[in-house]
Parts: sequence; C-alpha cells; structure tokens
Amino acid sequence: MNLRSPVIDPNGLVAVGVLRNRTCEGAFAPLDAGTRPFVGVPCNLDANSAFLRPDGGFIYRHPMTGRVMAALADPLGSTSVGWLYPATIENDIDVTPSCAGLPTRFVLKNNGAVVAQCPNGTWREGSTELTALAGEEVIAFAANDTALVVGDGGLRLIASSGATTPVTAPFTPSTKMTRANAQGFLAVRDSPTCSLYQLTLTGTATRLGDFTTRSAIGTVPPACNGRLDANGTLFFGYTTIGGSRIVARPLDPGEMTHAFGLSTMDTVWNFGPSFNLLIPDGNAVVTRP
Repeated sequence: MNLRSPVIDPNGLVAVGVLRNRTCEGAFAPLDAGTRPFVGVPCNLDANSAFLRPDGGFIYRHPMTGRVMAALADPLGSTSVGWLYPATIENDIDVTPSCAGLPTRFVLKNNGAVVAQCPNGTWREGSTELTALAGEEVIAFAANDTALVVGDGGLRLIASSGATTPVTAPFTPSTKMTRANAQGFLAVRDSPTCSLYQLTLTGTATRLGDFTTRSAIGTVPPACNGRLDANGTLFFGYTTIGGSRIVARPLDPGEMTHAFGLSTMDTVWNFGPSFNLLIPDGNAVVTRP
C-alpha cells in the first residue's frame, strides 16, 4: 500500500491518533471515510495547531523539536500477521527554514502557504518577510491573502498592500475556530453564547446564529471549542470514562450528533481487518485554515 501522497477532501476534517493502543505509531485519517489512514507522523502532536492544506497535506508542529513540518505519509510494510509500522518516520519537511530559532506562531494561507512568526516578531512566508504584519498576532488569512490580526490597534484586517481596516466584531476570534470563506471569515464567539459570526473584508461582523445545545446522542457537554468545517459546523471532542468522542454541533435548530466515536473503549476507527486508528484525545480534530 502506497501512503506517500495523502488525498483528503479539503472541505473535510481529519482525526489524529495512533494505530495501536499504548504505542507511539502516529497516524491521521479523514472523518468522512474509514479506509484512508496516513501514517508516519509523531505521536503526541498538538492537533489544535495543525492544519490541512488544500491538497490534503498535513502541517503540524513537531512535539519534540518545535519545528513546523509538512507530513510525508510513510508506506506501511506487511508481514504474515498484518501491517508493519515504518521503522523511521522522521523524514517530514521543515516548512519554516528561514526563521532563525523556533517559530513562535504559524498559520496557513488558503493556498497552503505556511506563514510563521519568528522569535524577533517578524512574519515570513518562505524567505519573504511580510513587513506589514511585524509585531501583530495573525489570526487567519482570507482567500485574497488579507490577514485578520489583533494587536495594539485592536482587531483589524491588513491587506497584502498594507492597507488596514478595523473590524467591529464584539470578540477576538481564535485561529482554531476561524475559517476563511468567500465573504471573509467564519469565526466562533465562545461567550456569553456559543455563536457563529461572519466577518467580512469590509470589517463588519454579523451573527449567523447560535450553536445548538440540543442533542440526538444523549447528554454531552456543549463545549464551545473545536474546529469549523466549510459549512460552519463546529466539531469538538470530549472524553468520558468510556473513551473519546468527536461531536458535530450545527447551528440551531439542529441537534448535536456523533461525528466519530461510539465504542465503549478508546475511540477506535476500523480501517480494515489489520489496523485501526485510536483517538486518545477527542479534541484531535484538524481542518483547513
């Protein structure tokens, strides 16, 4: 089986875990299909700051080195008793080599380009310094490369030309719960209600609705966290004695449903007779920037 080139629906999500319980066999796979695992990523990576590129490529911060990496999925071997995890997986690509020292933050543009803030406060896309963003906290990039930032000047949009537009949103979005769309950004406000907003490129903010508190799957904590998909559904994880769950939480008047995880043990996603994906942390959900 050749797993070198991941192909993941860019509008979908992936879950991150391990292939076997109590091992460090890192892998990730799409929520929408249980037949496409991609192995050869470090275990214990923080999925909260990982992203999918438009081509399905997986970008993450290495849990040991702190470098920002692009995953190269490694082919599984096989034996008479089943699949064999690769002996070496440390072949992923450092995508911020021009940063002197470890990047303090990184986000993705919609085209998949990695933009990182270096320890001196500058932002770089490859070897190019984005001078208009120096010292700013970049939250996300719109489809036209306009940056949504927060800093001493409050919440603002900074165009690639350097032109600045204030944003009137009543909250500061987080990178994890912000996603670019055709109008600008979808962003989640987590207090006082769990709500979805449309932020436009002219700086306006419109509340689209509140995420439902109703559930079709019994009582679940209506945590206002997670990752958005292209339709504005909020996917979040929670852990119980029975294992981890990933929940799809739409806007009212919908109901929360399980997107992943119905077993009574650690959540196991069956990829066939020889290997599974175990999700030790229900929050291990990754989507596009």
